[in-house]
Amino acid sequence: MKLGAHVSIQGGVDTAPDRAKAIGGETFQIFTKSQRQWSAKPLDPKQAHAFREKIVENGFSQACVHASYLINLASPKPDILQKSRAAMIDELLRAATLALPYVIVHSGAHMGEGEKSGLKRLAESIEFVLSRATGAERVKLLLENSAGQGTTLGADLAHLHWIREIFSGEERLGFCLDTCHLYAGGYDFETPSAYAALKAEIDQKVGIDRIYVLHFNDSRKPLGSRLDQHANIGKGKIGETPFSYWVTDPDWNHTIAVLETPGGEQNYQRELNLLKQFRDRAPRSSQSR
Repeated sequence: MKLGAHVSIQGGVDTAPDRAKAIGGETFQIFTKSQRQWSAKPLDPKQAHAFREKIVENGFSQACVHASYLINLASPKPDILQKSRAAMIDELLRAATLALPYVIVHSGAHMGEGEKSGLKRLAESIEFVLSRATGAERVKLLLENSAGQGTTLGADLAHLHWIREIFSGEERLGFCLDTCHLYAGGYDFETPSAYAALKAEIDQKVGIDRIYVLHFNDSRKPLGSRLDQHANIGKGKIGETPFSYWVTDPDWNHTIAVLETPGGEQNYQRELNLLKQFRDRAPRSSQSR
């Protein structure tokens, strides 16, 4: 498992790989534009070229993009749905320009129309986006589970299962799991047995092989709170030890894990060191599987 964090692109997108390397990251996540605006200038060609070079220079085999928070691919409002689909296509194309393999997007919200209607619209949006993102065929769209606030979809793993079944043969669709969101959604992994049970459910409903990115975040709120409030690793309700179950489990070796915790780059360095200590203590046979 490669470990990293969400880093800034202030000063240009090409500054991100250096930031990630400076905190000890083995991977990283970025926004390629403002996460709270619909439109954005195209990526600067010189910066994009420099970004791709630095990816290679710093030895990053994989990294990812987080799509704008404004995107709601399940929206019942025609104008928001149109903007969301166009913005999602743009996110995939920008990732392709940067040679990044994954774009993560929230599963959306049904806005009072009901889960069944919301999931149907989400599936239609995914089909729309993937069929029109010409030039981004090598980029995977990853749906992220939610904490379950309001009318958001994806807190229940059954929602992701439903989407997975519809797109069972679509290699461009995958998933991202956030530990804070899982915990807030009522999925316990505080003990080895609870973790094992959750992992089995994840594999059955989503498929471990369809999960490409993990977001490692502690939770400020208790199990089942349905509130998306990230905390520093070991400083929230989950605690340090449960993260060791994920880091040392060889079944997640194909994934990258990204921190999105409070405190910025100085804190990321501390947390990455902690996660690496967990990983380094794992048996060599587990690390190499």
